[in-house]
Amino acid sequence: MPEFLNNLGCAFQSSFRHTGDLSHLSEAISAQQRAVQLSPNGQPDLLPWLNNLGNSFQSCFVRTGDLSDISEAISAHQHAVQLTPDTHPDFPIILNNLGVSFQRRFARMGGLGPHRSHFSPTSRRSAHFQRPSSHAFMAEQSRRRLSGHL
Repeated sequence: MPEFLNNLGCAFQSSFRHTGDLSHLSEAISAQQRAVQLSPNGQPDLLPWLNNLGNSFQSCFVRTGDLSDISEAISAHQHAVQLTPDTHPDFPIILNNLGVSFQRRFARMGGLGPHRSHFSPTSRRSAHFQRPSSHAFMAEQSRRRLSGHL
């Protein structure tokens, strides 16, 4: 059931991007929130679902400027970062989305505000993320894909 709700949320998010209809974004957020609520913490799909939920709240903030939306985006992205192992191939993307949420909030408010205490541990964790190993992983993935086409 959560998988279908997440997919429904992604469809509404896509519809919002094409139509600009804010009610579609509201439907996306509702479906994605329900998908997250129905998923246990250990479920592997929870990471992208939290990321999608954060992205939907981020889109809502961009459209409406409502600070509660960017706070929800930050919360969802932080939860995703906390659940993602440093070695997970999507960790840089998830961490980037959290950074974008903080940047959007900073651009609007001129500071980190109530999320300041949450920002430091995440930034320390990102400092330990080793870029060379991620590049090696990506190179190995590319090499495997290419070897299948030769």
